[in-house]
Amino acid sequence: MIALHKMTIRKKMTLIMMLTSMIAVFLAGVIFIIFSYYTHQRASVRDLTGLAEVLGRNCQVALSFDIPEDAEKMLSALEARPSVVYACIYRKNHEVFAVYNPGRSQTDSLPPKVPEAGGYFFREGFLDIFQTVYMGKSEIGTVYLRDDMRDIQRAMQDDLLTLLVVILVVMASTFLLAAALQRLISRPILSLARTAGKVTDEKDYSVRAVKQSQDEVGYLIDAFNEMLSQIQQRDNNLQESEERFRSLVEASSDWIWQVDKDSVYTYSSPKIKDILGYEPEEILGKMPFDLMPSDEAQCIRECLKEAVDSHKPIVGLVHINLHKNGRPVVLETNAVPFFNENNTLLGYQGINRDITERKRAEQEREKLIKELEDQNAELERFTYTVSHDLKSPLITIKGFLGLIEQDIADQDQEQALKDMKTISKAVDTMHNLLNEMLELSRIGRLVNPPEEISLSDLAREVVDLFGAQLSESNIKVKIMDDLPVVYGDKPRLFEVIQNLMENAIKYLGDQPEPAIEIGMRHEGDEEIIYVKDNGMGIDPKYHERVFGLFNQLDPSHEGTGVGLAIVKRIIEVHEGKIWVESEGPGRGSIFCFSLPRKKAVAVH
Repeated sequence: MIALHKMTIRKKMTLIMMLTSMIAVFLAGVIFIIFSYYTHQRASVRDLTGLAEVLGRNCQVALSFDIPEDAEKMLSALEARPSVVYACIYRKNHEVFAVYNPGRSQTDSLPPKVPEAGGYFFREGFLDIFQTVYMGKSEIGTVYLRDDMRDIQRAMQDDLLTLLVVILVVMASTFLLAAALQRLISRPILSLARTAGKVTDEKDYSVRAVKQSQDEVGYLIDAFNEMLSQIQQRDNNLQESEERFRSLVEASSDWIWQVDKDSVYTYSSPKIKDILGYEPEEILGKMPFDLMPSDEAQCIRECLKEAVDSHKPIVGLVHINLHKNGRPVVLETNAVPFFNENNTLLGYQGINRDITERKRAEQEREKLIKELEDQNAELERFTYTVSHDLKSPLITIKGFLGLIEQDIADQDQEQALKDMKTISKAVDTMHNLLNEMLELSRIGRLVNPPEEISLSDLAREVVDLFGAQLSESNIKVKIMDDLPVVYGDKPRLFEVIQNLMENAIKYLGDQPEPAIEIGMRHEGDEEIIYVKDNGMGIDPKYHERVFGLFNQLDPSHEGTGVGLAIVKRIIEVHEGKIWVESEGPGRGSIFCFSLPRKKAVAVH
């Protein structure tokens, strides 16, 4: 069957004609032979039965008077029929009475057993007849004849050979006739096939098949040519539409794409070159997740799977892709599914818009809003605190001015001098407060060029600054050698270490063996820098409060309460974080801060 499918229509038609004729002749010959065979059989049965009846009538007397010799003489007349190879007459009790055996047949089946009802049988190429002999209405014996049917079989073989010769002659004749007649049908069909092949190979819909007849094939060629005309017109319209669509796609500032039902790119507009740096053909065969960070890819994979399962459009999906050079690009995706005529999902087609700058602008805006809110809140706290803390020196000055006036009236010069010293001290306090507030206000506005800074060297500079005070108080200071190198504003970070060192010295208390350690520890991937002391410690409920403006937990110590607020502000400007760890009073304190690993964090 496979070879038949590959044949040309010319060969198929020739083969069909030949097979049809051959099968018809073969069937007719077989039917004739079978009919002839059964006709011969029926004739043999009829003749042999008649012969048996004649023999039976002639042997009635011999059987009745038990004269076997007469019966054998009767049987010898069968020599006139050479096909009878054996004959036998049985008595009533089925004993052999007389036998005719011209060829002296020696087989175990002769003489055969008489059947109950007589009749005829075909056995091994022979016809066996059993005919009951009657005298009046009484059974007196049975005649048995065996006729050789092999002559009929040989005649059948001759007929089959004749049939084979006839079939061969018919095949040859049919082949010659089919070869001539099939051209009437195959020539226009083959011409139509060549035209269709040319259209398929060259995509040229302007060619036409030549009509050669007015029959059904001619009608088929007319319909084919009309179909080509319609396809040519549709192809022209499609090309015009496709050209308009291509112009719109290439002119679009967005990336237009198409994926199949397995989320594999099958089309990409040239705009991807500007957005992600890839040529359109580079991403064909890839999936959207191949162009994303792994964590983003997992999230988008789930969103796309949900859309595909429900056949829903994708609207306003914002995600991060990776440019060919590795930088992140924020895209907004809108897509719709498309289907075939059976409403089976074929894929999605959509538009990706680069919103990286828009997102960056939104983030900057949110950051500025947050900073403005924080600054407003800080300004509010600052204003309240300043008004509160500056009011105290002013009240002191005003009160002691009245006392001085009284002292002058009483001419108490000594008391007046004491009151003036108190006023001077209040003025110094106000001066320090104003300087600290001025310093705090400068953080974030005055910029020092960022640089790489070794925190180990910076810590040694700070310790040298406090050398005399440390020596006088017998304070031991340990600086770890493996402090990291950071990038930032060196004067400001120096101020951080200085303030934390000064705070540690101030609150060491009466510790008999005061010690301060500047070091670093790792927490996951984060490097934590710390200044540790074994001094007074801080109750956990005050851990947040110590970084507030003018918050002094121990008023007995000198200071304005602005130092740790300045430290916190510098660290935050460097995009880091700071906190304090202490188990409570008398257990020492550890002031910790971390700076981001990314480079170039400048104070501005």
